[in-house]
Amino acid sequence: MIQQSIYKGGLYDKKEIRQNNFCRSPGNFSWGGGNLEQDFTIEARAAQLPSAVAAGESAARSLSDLEAGESAARSLPDPDVSLLAAQPPAVSDISVLALKDGISAGCTFNGYTDKSEYVIQLFLNRVDEDGSVSEAASLELDTTADGKGSGQTSAEKVETGIYKASAAIKRYEGGNLADTAFTHSVLYKVVKDKDSYEVTPYEKEPESSVEADKRPHVPDEGEVFAEENKEYRACGHEKDFEIVREADAAHDALMEERCIKCGEVFSYAYVPNSAYAAFLKDCARAVLNVKGDEILLATDRWMSFNQEVLDAISARPEVAVTIHYMYCGKQFTVTIPAGTDAAGLADENGYCGFRCLHMLFAGEEVFL
Repeated sequence: MIQQSIYKGGLYDKKEIRQNNFCRSPGNFSWGGGNLEQDFTIEARAAQLPSAVAAGESAARSLSDLEAGESAARSLPDPDVSLLAAQPPAVSDISVLALKDGISAGCTFNGYTDKSEYVIQLFLNRVDEDGSVSEAASLELDTTADGKGSGQTSAEKVETGIYKASAAIKRYEGGNLADTAFTHSVLYKVVKDKDSYEVTPYEKEPESSVEADKRPHVPDEGEVFAEENKEYRACGHEKDFEIVREADAAHDALMEERCIKCGEVFSYAYVPNSAYAAFLKDCARAVLNVKGDEILLATDRWMSFNQEVLDAISARPEVAVTIHYMYCGKQFTVTIPAGTDAAGLADENGYCGFRCLHMLFAGEEVFL
């Protein structure tokens, strides 16, 4: 009896970048003239010289004026085109919202037209009494044609507490995360009343003088005071990164930057390509552990295997591996026959694309 296992990955946003190369060569110009003494006597030339000079000066002024006018015309901006200097996207109106089914984080943005360099992510965070922050919801915002728009996370049913909205603007260079800028909302007090929520700006309640006297003095950041000839300051923050959500085949791992001394969270960032790495490990593990002689690996997000997956296929020569994948909005299927030495299919970088497998093993388009 044939046992079939199915593994499904996530969703992939793919962009093709085409670059046109233009080449131009300068033209060649030559200037030449004749021998005026062959045509005119010295006297004739002398008689004609004043008028010729005047005509030449007039022509030069006309030509100069024409060229200046054309240059000025070329310099005038097209009234139908608005030229804007390249600027990073900006986030505004960020807040926590009360919805019918829970609460969410929302914001507006400007200058966000593509994801080749910048990506905006929106977070709904809970802020605990000790200052630690935990994620309640997140969303990667979609771009718009004019760069202007808004975004809102899903509505989450949360418990009463303090919450804030945060937006991360991530900048990439060569596909790698270069830096992350954050915009935060004010703190909001969220009160759950049965199935509804009340969201109001959070105002810290004033302490009574008795309670204040019982507590040790904690200086504000930057404040210095002397005691027994020693100086004390607020937390000097020692920052470190920690993974707060592991990657899976559809989501990159999420890490936070926090102080290891006081626990304050400064930023969030996704680990680039960690979802793809998780997909590859899941595929290799599925092939090695399959019971039977056939396995189906399905994904509409990724487009290649690495050496680890190819080695796993070679290690199970009795197993036929079928791959369902998406390409240009269409679904395709291809089967690597049992007994194939798949380990030798990788290119010089250690990868083998599904389209290459499609040509090698006669893949087909799937018509649903």
